[in-house]
Amino acid sequence: IYSYFFWGNIMKKFIFALDDTLLTKNYNLEKEYFESIYGNDSTKLLNGLSVYLNSYENSYSKYDRDKLCRYLNYVSGLKFTLEIIDGWNEVIGNQHCKTEEGTIELLEYLKGKGYSLSILTNWFREPQIKKIQNAGLIEYFDDIYTGDEVLKPNKEAYICAKDRFSFNDCVVIGDDLRKDYMVPRELNMGAILYDKTDLQRSSIVKVKRMNEIMEKF
Repeated sequence: IYSYFFWGNIMKKFIFALDDTLLTKNYNLEKEYFESIYGNDSTKLLNGLSVYLNSYENSYSKYDRDKLCRYLNYVSGLKFTLEIIDGWNEVIGNQHCKTEEGTIELLEYLKGKGYSLSILTNWFREPQIKKIQNAGLIEYFDDIYTGDEVLKPNKEAYICAKDRFSFNDCVVIGDDLRKDYMVPRELNMGAILYDKTDLQRSSIVKVKRMNEIMEKF
């Protein structure tokens, strides 16, 4: 049931990122939520939010509500509370996200081939599980690892996600060049960058549609 990837390793497990990889995230609901709390100040927050979160993920080993609250207070200059963090997670969990093009076809194919499938996502567990359930994807995955357990790009995140397999048995698929491609390759994992807008350099292994991955296995 295992096939050769094109750099010579036998692949047994696929580890997927979630947002903007399997699911097209709906940022409009978060925008409306923060506008309802911060009004005109929400524009600055929203413009910087991805940078803030990326910096947090590079600085801490996991997502913690208290630490995230204090961190966002510091970097944004706005007043965050645990209630605001919890409301934000509720909004995220209530999203009904579309799957990226070719996702269902790919998951059906890989599951039919007998591969182990996992999700490794850098956010809190409860809202991410809800999104996966809302999208009808939960049945495809053997396990789901979330950011309140361990964060990419920490090595421990990939150790958790590989489970009983070795690093070179696994392929990581995601849209973040560093967390889903460069770091996994440094760990001798397979990696495929999901680059649907074709922005990254051509020397890396990448696809524009999820079902293109079927051609490689």
